[in-house]
Amino acid sequence: MKKLTLLGVLTLSLSHCGMVSSSSHLKHDAGQPVRTESKPWIWANDTEAEYLAMGNSSDSSSLLGPKKFLPANHPMTKRLQAWVTELDSHIRAEHPAEMAQVPSPIVHVEVTSGVNAFVTAIPVCYDNVQLTFDGSQNSGSRDGSNFVAIINDGAFYGGSAGVGQSPTEIPDCRHTTLTLAELNERLDFLNGAHKDCKVTLRPGVDHSGNTFEVLASRNCVLTGDLENRSGAAVLGMMATSRHVTVFTGILGIMGEEAIIAVLAHELGHYYRPHIGSGNVHYNFAYDASGVNPDKRPVPKAGSDAVVGQVDVVNSSFMVSGSRLSNLQANVPKAALHEVPGSEFHPTMLPVLKELMILYSSTPAPACLEASTLGASLEDDHVLQSFFLPLRALSAAEAAQVTAWEAKAVSCMKGVKLDAANASPNAVDAVESATSEWGFARQAAKPVPTTGTLLDWVRHIDAGVKSAYQQADIVPATEFSDEAIKAINDKKTSDIRASTVLAAKFERAKLGFYTPEQEADELAAEWVNGLHIDVKAPGDAFISFIKLFESDDVYNACNAKRQNKWLEDDQTSIFVPWNTLMLDPHPDSCYRVRDVDLEMGAHSYSNPAGGPRQMPETPSWDSLVTSLPKPHQLVAARVTIGIRGRASHSVGSAHGPLSGMRPLHCAFDAQH
Repeated sequence: MKKLTLLGVLTLSLSHCGMVSSSSHLKHDAGQPVRTESKPWIWANDTEAEYLAMGNSSDSSSLLGPKKFLPANHPMTKRLQAWVTELDSHIRAEHPAEMAQVPSPIVHVEVTSGVNAFVTAIPVCYDNVQLTFDGSQNSGSRDGSNFVAIINDGAFYGGSAGVGQSPTEIPDCRHTTLTLAELNERLDFLNGAHKDCKVTLRPGVDHSGNTFEVLASRNCVLTGDLENRSGAAVLGMMATSRHVTVFTGILGIMGEEAIIAVLAHELGHYYRPHIGSGNVHYNFAYDASGVNPDKRPVPKAGSDAVVGQVDVVNSSFMVSGSRLSNLQANVPKAALHEVPGSEFHPTMLPVLKELMILYSSTPAPACLEASTLGASLEDDHVLQSFFLPLRALSAAEAAQVTAWEAKAVSCMKGVKLDAANASPNAVDAVESATSEWGFARQAAKPVPTTGTLLDWVRHIDAGVKSAYQQADIVPATEFSDEAIKAINDKKTSDIRASTVLAAKFERAKLGFYTPEQEADELAAEWVNGLHIDVKAPGDAFISFIKLFESDDVYNACNAKRQNKWLEDDQTSIFVPWNTLMLDPHPDSCYRVRDVDLEMGAHSYSNPAGGPRQMPETPSWDSLVTSLPKPHQLVAARVTIGIRGRASHSVGSAHGPLSGMRPLHCAFDAQH
């Protein structure tokens, strides 16, 4: 990594600039920053070494080795940590009893062109607790004795032990054992957090010793390989990490006040805590037709039926998607079809797809054309959601793939690896594009310093072809052409049903309350308490619309905002929530409106002397200038489509639990 030219030490302390005092209860009416039912074990209280080892932000076996972070004494890291510490200190002073169990958050700044900020989770495996699934969930035809099952929000995610390993040795998990009293406490928490999925001690089993067995009810969702398992040898749960990660890519696209709103949003996720909090507190419809109330919304009477339809459609879509994505880590040869006329190995097609998204707004028209063509291939199920040909393609479909590939080749020819500003972004782009694909990740080393992106991708492709040919991969008999068609038909049906449901929400002017909205509204309160400009939370979201949506979408939303969300007749403007398909994030314009209206609902305003002045030394612009090159955006626009729950999950790029660790991400390029 290029050696940084660091600015001077941050000399202006932020800690003496206190927040505005408020009553002992949050004005948001969430009741308190920490849920009454929360327990200390909900927070991992992990060290930095533990956090990085779990692959949440750094992965020693990733494409380019360990990911790059700004040092703790970098002025940008110090500035962000100072804001987080000030927020945290004030809330602890007002709520000492509730906050005593919550570890103080720690900020990390990852050097990447990605646009995101998040808190995440660490899986905790209870090695002396075995799990059995209710037989009605699946055929129970496959033994689960080599599996760990992690429960989160009513769904189980699976990981299998490696050859010669037991489930109690899986490295992606924090391993511990429980007493019966501790297990019961955790089961009470789980069952109180979810409407339908319940986990109880298995009847008829002796629980007087040191090992226990629990039973998951039929309403729990099983994903991936667990869909056809009878159970798992080890039960696990998520614990919230104390580490808040901010990508450098987000720091250069908005001002300091908006970044403070981003940090406050993430603390909302952290304190509540939203990871594993279940759907009993969220996912309800409410009246969003007028101004915001001065408290948390309440479910609208008579809306239970339509919300129940959302749950059914999303659960069905998730299971269908997980069956396909289960092939992602190691694609069985028998389930993978060659594409006639294609230059690249089939497992390279997802890499090309990701690269085309990342480069879709470069000057070369071929990059945008390739991104657009790729989206149509996915929408039409020519290539699957992770871009593999899992069925035999017709001649016409194969021609579509090769036409798309030709555009991708033309695009990659124009990306020079030795250009002053292109090289860091190219490295970052290929890191992202290959992160979930073992053969490609291994073949991508070492990083070249000359040539074009196409040269490098062809080098990776040669390595993939060699590695895949030698690999001994067990065929997946359940993935026949007929099975793939059935899954795709079901997914298409679910997407249609979701669109119909979204239209019902829009006609009735309903919102859909999720943890993301709660974090937005908590951030609005806390930003106001810091005397930050009351427009800052809305400014954060409008920045994303301007960057990642069309000019028409941005101009329309900004015009509504400038008109204070009122029609010409002074009635309230309604903004639709979103598609309701497995995404807890509302539409960005909805979020701008919501946080703006929160300011009025709670009488938040800038103080008489104006909003708080940001520190002058170093200036925010100077801090951004000090960041390494990869903070620059690779692409200015991203094609947005229907996205599944996996899009909110980031894990280490290796190991049995890779890809199932959920992030609560407020801000990324596709929200």
